[in-house]
Amino acid sequence: MMVLGKSFWLKGFDKPRYPIFQKGMGAGISLYELATAVGKEDGVGTISSVGLDQFTSKRIGEKLNQKDATKKEIEDTKKDGGIAAINIMVALRNHYRPSVEGAVEGGVNIIVSGAGLPKNLPGIVNEILDTNNHKINLMPKVSSVDVAKLITKLWEKKYGYIPNGFVLEGPLAGGHLAWKNEELSDPDFYKKNSLENLFYELKEFAQDIPIIPAGGIYTHEDAVRYLDAGAVAVGFATIFAPTKESSASKGFKDAYINSTEDDIIITTKNWGSPFGYPFRVIRSSPLVQEWESHPERWINKENPDSDERSYCICSNLLGTADIDKTKLLEKGKISKHCSEGYALRPDGTCPAFGNVNYNKLVTAGTNAVRVSEEVPVKQVMDALKGL
Repeated sequence: MMVLGKSFWLKGFDKPRYPIFQKGMGAGISLYELATAVGKEDGVGTISSVGLDQFTSKRIGEKLNQKDATKKEIEDTKKDGGIAAINIMVALRNHYRPSVEGAVEGGVNIIVSGAGLPKNLPGIVNEILDTNNHKINLMPKVSSVDVAKLITKLWEKKYGYIPNGFVLEGPLAGGHLAWKNEELSDPDFYKKNSLENLFYELKEFAQDIPIIPAGGIYTHEDAVRYLDAGAVAVGFATIFAPTKESSASKGFKDAYINSTEDDIIITTKNWGSPFGYPFRVIRSSPLVQEWESHPERWINKENPDSDERSYCICSNLLGTADIDKTKLLEKGKISKHCSEGYALRPDGTCPAFGNVNYNKLVTAGTNAVRVSEEVPVKQVMDALKGL
């Protein structure tokens, strides 16, 4: 077996690291504890920015806003793990800029940004640092070479900035997926749009721009295959989600451990993420069970005649992380229209049509069925290194 070397080196890194990139998982899964553990094993760990105003505040026992919480999470991770990356979703519009500002001020090494086009990311960073000549690696998360070309052209024209890398996510990933439901329900789609095919298409365009493939990658052998093909590192999420250092709740980890192939489903257009993307989840999630038993509860409150339905991804993912504000909702202490406000549209309306509750929704990649127990990060890292 080929043992991986410490070949992963980008600007601003403290030292060469193993080409193992633990991806961001939210809400409340990849936080300080997990990213630090990966960093201590000389990999690169990624924090999810989702809900840091709540998760970091809870960890340190002090109420922080999103910007200060992000800064604190990055600072602590770098201090104890040596390196820190962060994933910031464009779709969480109200927290996007504060998350970027906090990450930059905290000394982040890599900013990954997707769930929408990160059109303004280089500009925001430039405003903070007053230069493009900085040590932060700005990496769009993309699903195709066309998206990579679009972002590269936009950044270069508007900001004179070329992406420092791409995180390429294939259709077997968990959470939001950048394709249409009709495509993802077609078996032939996965052959044409396999991560391997997407990687070679992007590689031809990217040339010297680093690529981190992810989505459906689970083993040391998977990593070696992509590294041999020219990847700078390989992205892993599902394998890290149920580790001991993961901040995921016990219910989340148990859902992975007990899952079967039939349990891994994609939410549909008739009931799905308010951001409009298909969403891969575990069917045993309490929220999915409620939907299947009582679909009438998800009436589109903005347009009752519409067939379009959506859950509130902000409250449901927080519920999965054991943040439950149901009593506050019932007492009217927080808005039943949009309790968190992370993803309000510019006009102040809720993209989930006001369907707020804190029932748990467990996200998962297709490889969740391979998880059999909760193990420490060191054991996962050793296996991925080939030790």
